[in-house]
Amino acid sequence: MKVFRNPIIYAGELQKEMVRDNLTRKQLAKQHGVSSDRITHCLCLLKLPEEKLKEIDALGDNWGKRVVTERELRDYRRSYSSFNSVIPALESSEDYHA
Repeated sequence: MKVFRNPIIYAGELQKEMVRDNLTRKQLAKQHGVSSDRITHCLCLLKLPEEKLKEIDALGDNWGKRVVTERELRDYRRSYSSFNSVIPALESSEDYHA
């Protein structure tokens, strides 16, 4: 039976390993047999809003079926980042304060 990892828990483990062993993303990728881009994608998930990280972390790890995918989380992060980049522009516009 295939076991699926929680992408947030996995990303946290990668980050801890990188810090603990003083590795670059490229070195970490080599140790895990993946590309450095893959490592970057995983680590960027940790930039999600804190409440979202806690929510996904609470789902646990080693799932029998895929509950949430890394791709879904990346899409969420992109849409969240885009939304937050619009807010400062809105707040500084005269229409926002009218």
